[in-house]
Amino acid sequence: MTTLINRLGNICIWCVGAGLAVLAVVTTLVMVWLSFI
Repeated sequence: MTTLINRLGNICIWCVGAGLAVLAVVTTLVMVWLSFI
């Protein structure tokens, strides 16, 4: 049971990390796009 919780926790950490990375990339693209307009 503990390993299952740990595995889910690791997946959540990966999801949060991926979400933040995508958010940072989208924000950067929007800033670049706005600067070109």
